[in-house]
Amino acid sequence: MKKQILLISTLLSMTILVNGQGLLSVGQSGSFEDFDTQLPFTATISGDIGLDSNVGNRPDGFEEESGYIRGGVGAAYAGGSRTTHVDLNARLSTLYYFDQPSGQENDNFQTGRLGLKIHHKVNPSVTIGNNAYWSHEIEPDDAIGASASRRLDQYSYGYNSTWLSRSWSRRLSTVTRYSVTGIDYDGELESVGEDRFSQTFSQEVRYVLDRLTSLVGEYRRANTDYDVVNLDYDANYLLAGADHKFSDNVSGTLRLGGENRDYDSNDDDGWNPYAEASLRYKVSDRTNLVWFTRYGYEDSEVFYHLSNSRSTFRTALNANHSFSDDLRGKAGLSYHSSDYDRGVLSELTEYGISLNLGLNYRVMSNTDVNLGYTITHHASDSAFREFDRHRLWAGLSVTF
Repeated sequence: MKKQILLISTLLSMTILVNGQGLLSVGQSGSFEDFDTQLPFTATISGDIGLDSNVGNRPDGFEEESGYIRGGVGAAYAGGSRTTHVDLNARLSTLYYFDQPSGQENDNFQTGRLGLKIHHKVNPSVTIGNNAYWSHEIEPDDAIGASASRRLDQYSYGYNSTWLSRSWSRRLSTVTRYSVTGIDYDGELESVGEDRFSQTFSQEVRYVLDRLTSLVGEYRRANTDYDVVNLDYDANYLLAGADHKFSDNVSGTLRLGGENRDYDSNDDDGWNPYAEASLRYKVSDRTNLVWFTRYGYEDSEVFYHLSNSRSTFRTALNANHSFSDDLRGKAGLSYHSSDYDRGVLSELTEYGISLNLGLNYRVMSNTDVNLGYTITHHASDSAFREFDRHRLWAGLSVTF
């Protein structure tokens, strides 16, 4: 029922007022960033062939590699008026492995992503908006951090956030948000400990200190229900921070505070630190950098590690550079480390690092040759969960 509520709310918001998350979509052929942003509507067809050194994320000595072929279609739209703006992007793709690894039921996997963002200026003081994102995929998304950190099975992830911003004076404003998120794994085994639905209400107060700095205070109230296991909890967040513009090309955000969780199955977990920060730097007309980091509780893989909770530090740096009018490059470096509180059991710590590289060369006015490489390293106190994985691909994309 919770999954149906999330799906319905996401689709409804996409019909009327609705952004895709996912800050690490780099090095992927035919990604949304490849569209010509000066056009209101674009469509793309892409295909690539590649090699995966460890299809099932198996530990050292048990890896199985396979070549693969992938094809996809996508579309993007950006438009609106002086008071209303809409951004829509969608992509569907399928991937086929030439050599099906042992113990894996399927040799092909489908990926779908849909994002829609809209904001509307009601009057000079009030703006309303809605951000929505839905995906169905098999690879973990390190930017979002909702799925398991290793490849398990195909899953659906949904996010929807409705917000209202109001300016009370030249310096004082508020932002009120209501968000829902959910994740649903296709496999029954994975669903036991991972499927869940969350709701979050937040109230933010902003005070413009000067033309470069705004001070921010925020309260969040969240509720998470698991479909099967009893890891349900209520959470409260108290955060304070600032948004600062260091120069015309550099801006950043910072939030520091605490999170308190009250689990249905045990006592109040007390207050624990929570932090998030981001930085955007336009190095030049050809180069952009985006960095973000977050520390706090996360919900995935808690059940399977027999843990009470999981504390995770997550950070990533993305870069885009145009070497020329025809040659563009992307790079993304992400890192995360997790500590699992397992009570009387031995402590468990894991970390992962991933590097994504991509090149796009325009051979015709609407045709790009795409090259990409990804390396992932996952280390754990449990040797069975450690793995390394390399993926290399080359392909072609055509935009209309």
